[in-house]
Amino acid sequence: MIEKLKNQTIRAYQQLLDMDLGKFSRGVVSVISRETGTIVSTSAKGTIVTNLTDNSPSLKQHIAIFCAFPTIAAIVQPYAKYATVFAQIGSDIPLLGSFHDDFFARDIPCISSVSDLHQTFCDRELDPHQTPALLLLHQGAFTWGNTLEDALENACYLEESASLAYLSLQLDPGLISYK
Repeated sequence: MIEKLKNQTIRAYQQLLDMDLGKFSRGVVSVISRETGTIVSTSAKGTIVTNLTDNSPSLKQHIAIFCAFPTIAAIVQPYAKYATVFAQIGSDIPLLGSFHDDFFARDIPCISSVSDLHQTFCDRELDPHQTPALLLLHQGAFTWGNTLEDALENACYLEESASLAYLSLQLDPGLISYK
């Protein structure tokens, strides 16, 4: 089972570059076996096998997301240009149009710490399956899904939503979310 998870994460990690989601660094891809609690993560540093109780600083965000949302199975942390811009300035990605609305039910939240994750989703009444993404202040984007393919697709949709919001806000800085 571990080898299968490793192969899945390595393939998904390689796809980040094909999807233009990591020109210089492709980010991190993680998948969890909920039956065993085993997490396999792949990044430029290699493949790591861990579990939900690991205190690894390099995976603490992924572990926090897996713990907060026990129904998801995969996380992608792309180094996507536009989504990262919003994260670096500490701004949510506002829902400004129908493309964003097709894939994310609400604004994409930017949180200051993974310890704020569960509370932010509760306070804003966000469903992690309808808004499968977040930004972490000064770090970047995280997307997730029931499969690695879902998480990768959500990373693509997130980056496109972020680029459309960024460009729209350049033309009209006063735009606000329409929902």
